[in-house]
Amino acid sequence: MSGDQVQLVVTASGNVRAIYNERIDQAHLGKVSIRRGSHVEPTDDGRWTADLSPCEGPLLGPFAVRSEAIEAEIAWLTQHWLDRSTYLVQKIVWDTDGIDAHELGLPTEVLMRGVPEGFADLLSDHFGWCVNAMEVHVCDETLSDSQQRLAAKLPLIVDPTA
Repeated sequence: MSGDQVQLVVTASGNVRAIYNERIDQAHLGKVSIRRGSHVEPTDDGRWTADLSPCEGPLLGPFAVRSEAIEAEIAWLTQHWLDRSTYLVQKIVWDTDGIDAHELGLPTEVLMRGVPEGFADLLSDHFGWCVNAMEVHVCDETLSDSQQRLAAKLPLIVDPTA
């Protein structure tokens, strides 16, 4: 995407997500809700950082100039926040060497954010046991009523690299 384009993500429910940019009058998109995604601030030694903690992100930098910090901020937000879906992971089958997974406290369902292709590795790292199989569903209006009720009760596991 070139520097003069603005990426809009339209969810299944019709909500629009974007990184704020004055090139688009967002009021034309409907009711506007703007929230801070980061803080680009100078350091004590005159360099710059981009603190993405408002979006559960890292502290980037330091950078020599403010424009580099803003460029890194936009790149991170585009990759990790703009199209950040939540997934319902169900029917997790653990490789427990014959030990009952329930006795080990291993879940059969969780909510996850990140890249679905990496979920098995993330679950293995998080719980200490390998995953043999699982089903992954994006959390949107296509979930059944019972899946939506289940998802509302599950813990959320976030891939820190995503």
